[in-house]
Amino acid sequence: MINYPDTQLIELRAKQILCAISQPLELDGEQLMLTCSIGIAIREHADDSFALLAQHAESAMNEAKLRGKNRYLFFETLMMRISQDRLRIESALRLAVKEMTNFQLVYQPKLNIQTGEVAGAEALIRWNDPNLGNVRPDQFIYIAEKTGLIIPLGYWIFRTAIKNFEILEAEGVELPSLSINLSATQFQDPALLNTLSQILQSTSINPEKIDIELTESAMMNRPDEGWKTLEQLKSQRLSLSIDDFGVAYSSLSYLKRLPADRLKIDRSFIIEITDHVDDQSITSSIIVMGHKLGLKVLAEGVETKEQLEILKEMGCDEIQGFYYAKPLAFDEFKRFLTK
Repeated sequence: MINYPDTQLIELRAKQILCAISQPLELDGEQLMLTCSIGIAIREHADDSFALLAQHAESAMNEAKLRGKNRYLFFETLMMRISQDRLRIESALRLAVKEMTNFQLVYQPKLNIQTGEVAGAEALIRWNDPNLGNVRPDQFIYIAEKTGLIIPLGYWIFRTAIKNFEILEAEGVELPSLSINLSATQFQDPALLNTLSQILQSTSINPEKIDIELTESAMMNRPDEGWKTLEQLKSQRLSLSIDDFGVAYSSLSYLKRLPADRLKIDRSFIIEITDHVDDQSITSSIIVMGHKLGLKVLAEGVETKEQLEILKEMGCDEIQGFYYAKPLAFDEFKRFLTK
């Protein structure tokens, strides 16, 4: 936070900070890469208080995170309106989580790219608030993470997804696997392992059919503690996928030790894979590396036949995206599986 108007000097300092923090670090023989997000507030009026500047700087920092992290951003009046909107969403979200109402799960099927068969599905949360209407996941998931509401909400997702999986099996509807996302906040929750264990013990579902999805950055946040948690999750016979692979700065020496079963290539590499050689090279390298490590590889965000054909030629195992199927409400999903 600063209170002088030399914006060129401010930008220079912000760039220097980003550059300094991005330098590789050695920790116990491992190479780690760090990023940061910077929010900048400039005093525009003589009576602007320190508290107001701090609030504006924090708003700018949070917006920088939402825009992809590892960047700096100046506070603008627009951000105040954005902040006010988020406060309304947060207030409504607290009530919704307290009563656990107006949420539903949708399911996006996954395709085995080589056989054309259903490989599984991912459970995704949706929220339709009586006053706010349909709130996009990118609007409320971040708030849930920041406030800790993601923990009770995440366990509701897990219980509900397992319950619906039981319904499918009871009706003889085959689903090879079901993926459930685990947030970075949940991953660090001391009650995580006991809670998941209790849910799994109360169900007849084979745990090997449950695939826990964790982002690369969530696992790299606290490597040593995270490693122990992953091992304990695997001891419960759960499968593990590394989500959004390729967008975080990770240590490959750490990756090779992860007890993972699948890599999910981030959609940012798939969007322009038909036109950009760089995206093709990165995607192909991830697929080869994943297979060398004994992992299945899934590509997210596949929307065209051309993308599918390129991925098939590269040897990708599975795809997920609108080309194959959009996220479906449970009844629609059940009909999809029985076709």
